[in-house]
Amino acid sequence: METSEAGQKREYDILFASRMAGAGLSSTTRIGIAVSGGADSTALCILASRWILQNGGSSANLLGLIVDHGLRIESASEALAAQSRIASLGIRCEILKCFWPVGVPAHGHLQEAARNARYDLIQKACKRNNMDVLLTAHHLDDQIELFIIRSTRHSGLAGLAGMPFISKLHRCIPEYGGKDVIHALLLVRPLLGLSKNDLYKVCKIHDQLWVEDPTNKKPIFLRNVVRSILTKPDFCMLRKELPPLIILCGNLRTLFDKGRDFLLREAVSIDEVFGYVILDLEKLKHARASEQSIKRMLVAVLQFVAQKEKPPRGNIVQSLVAHINSNPLKGALTLAGCNVCMEPGSKQSRIIICASCESKLPASGQPMNVVWTWDPGSCSELCAPGLHRMETSVATTCIMDNKLGNDSTARFMKVESPLQFLTEAREVGMLSERSFVALSELMDKLSLKSSHNLEEGDLQKRHVGMGGRRSVDLEVPCGHACYFMNRFWIAWGTRTKHQVTPCNQQLAQGCELVSKESSCMQPERPLWIRYMEEKDWIFLSQCIEQKKNVRDLSSGGNYKESSFWAASRRDLTQQNAESYKMNETQHRVHALPCCFSCWGKRVQDAVAKLKRMPVPVRRGLPVFVTSQGALISIPSLGFSLCPNIWVFSRFCPKVPLGGGTASWL
Repeated sequence: METSEAGQKREYDILFASRMAGAGLSSTTRIGIAVSGGADSTALCILASRWILQNGGSSANLLGLIVDHGLRIESASEALAAQSRIASLGIRCEILKCFWPVGVPAHGHLQEAARNARYDLIQKACKRNNMDVLLTAHHLDDQIELFIIRSTRHSGLAGLAGMPFISKLHRCIPEYGGKDVIHALLLVRPLLGLSKNDLYKVCKIHDQLWVEDPTNKKPIFLRNVVRSILTKPDFCMLRKELPPLIILCGNLRTLFDKGRDFLLREAVSIDEVFGYVILDLEKLKHARASEQSIKRMLVAVLQFVAQKEKPPRGNIVQSLVAHINSNPLKGALTLAGCNVCMEPGSKQSRIIICASCESKLPASGQPMNVVWTWDPGSCSELCAPGLHRMETSVATTCIMDNKLGNDSTARFMKVESPLQFLTEAREVGMLSERSFVALSELMDKLSLKSSHNLEEGDLQKRHVGMGGRRSVDLEVPCGHACYFMNRFWIAWGTRTKHQVTPCNQQLAQGCELVSKESSCMQPERPLWIRYMEEKDWIFLSQCIEQKKNVRDLSSGGNYKESSFWAASRRDLTQQNAESYKMNETQHRVHALPCCFSCWGKRVQDAVAKLKRMPVPVRRGLPVFVTSQGALISIPSLGFSLCPNIWVFSRFCPKVPLGGGTASWL
């Protein structure tokens, strides 16, 4: 590197320009920049502003985004100071304030919660300002620290590859009208090839000040502990020897992901109505893919079905591998937020992987449900994307991932653990004996800290088949849409004025027969949405079995007692209709009698469809119920007990199958 300041500026400009070109960005791209005020993001703003001007662009295409987490008293003043410094570079800056309505999370979950809140605010700001790309200031030292942290957690090669150079953020951004409900933001990390010292140097040669966050030195976070250890003489050589290993892991991950993409195309199909995945074991067997590619495929499927931002851990994937390799298949399995079971009638050649409503969500993180008002007159206003698969091209063959031009690289193909990977690296001369010993000792030392979740609250539950069904009840007012569990867009509303006549008198719990001119479902009464429960299935089944006992409503607004409903005579024209309980089922179901001749066919059709579904799929369906828990509608089936409401459901996963665009090169 040149020694003069002008020469150093030129070299950093060239390096930065090459990375921006590698990401496919031009000076006309509208770009958001995550700014903290530290040396990393300050250097990023310096390089970005110089790059866009040197390439004939305008700094108006850049937007700095500063998040004030509100975790320290001085954070507000520091955000203003950072805004002023970035503005001096010609970059407009917004300060985004983070609020903690239920209090600041405990520090075991603090970094994860802060990161989630930060990216939520930033992505909303990017959408609001029509920014297509987000730059972050992650650098080489971050990659090295992450490699060590993931080594202590026994990550596979995919995890050891660290952060990708390019990826996509898929987040829900509700807007009035339900438009643009899923916003995919391209995330680019152009500084991964530069060290922390490089970024300090960039700031200094451009005479820019920065602020140091004191929390970065607190040993309560595992990353800070690793950062401190790497400054010691016995470990400083790791900064030189680990980057080539990280690059190797990235190359291997890219190779495995090509095989994964082939398997996703050939052996995996998606039910685009109910959102479950079918894995064809016969096609998988004949694909001749490497074990690593198969695991990467299973990771993608589990992450897609569970709709979690983070992939499942390696031991969970290994449990699924063992399950599908068992002969014969041993029943059902619940793991990583998914149910795994055989497809009925497939003779063990295909398995179904569907969302489990029995696995608990993480204690912290994103709200899973979003509700807002939209025009109930047109379902087209929900502009949900129709493609659920990743948008990158897939490999035409996966035989290639068993053929490597470099023999020294081929020996890493079957590596199963970080220690095995480091051992192979030492054998081929990529890691010195001194570094191998230092890393091994460091992994042992930090494993205890990592297992106690010192840094982040993101360690997933390792239990298979977590107990206790989770109740996910969400109030949805009339004319509102709901994004339920990151996978279903659901809405309901009342139809135009509907006349209730003696031949069309259908009531469900929560409906009122007020007058012949009004709708039986009152718009001011919300419905609730939850997973389908066994009592709903029993209720529908009993409707079929006991249909002869169901009596029509009398023309005077009264109904007669029946053994099915086990209710006394009561005038239905009063303001608050009472709910009645069926006494012939183990689960007491709230409902009102209806004219079976009017909706009996719909019930029969719904029951027929439900019977064809595996039980785990059925239990993952969202249903509309009243405040007392009585079934009103199964939106995914287009079924409703009340004819005076419309329902809408569309499977619209936030995270596409395969995770979307990503590059480690």
